[in-house]
Amino acid sequence: MSDADFSTIHYDIFTKNPESLRDDIKAIVDVYGEYNYDKSSMLTGYGFGALRSGTRYNSVGADVIRDTQRDFWMYFGGAVSHSNYDKLNLGIESYGIPFTTDLGYPEATGDNPNKHQWANTTLAHNTVVV
Repeated sequence: MSDADFSTIHYDIFTKNPESLRDDIKAIVDVYGEYNYDKSSMLTGYGFGALRSGTRYNSVGADVIRDTQRDFWMYFGGAVSHSNYDKLNLGIESYGIPFTTDLGYPEATGDNPNKHQWANTTLAHNTVVV
């Protein structure tokens, strides 16, 4: 990974050395290597599993990014910070397109009809009801 890849990474203006984030990230990449997006994962402690394949790369001789990444994931964990209706949430993404987006995030907070009639339903979260 070139230094140019890190050129826009920095902490906020209130940090004593905002550019130190670049060095910290580069040191981690030098030790562990770049993240393998083609690797499936199972995070049983959190409740998340993903089957992944494909890659994202620049096309040779052109400034075109080819995205062949695809994944199928499921969230099966409990509520940690707030309760939600997305246990057993399913996700399918391919070639940069999310095919099963989570439609349940409310348009407005508070007590409104849309929240109770749609946003809080399991169907709006691509879930399975048993």
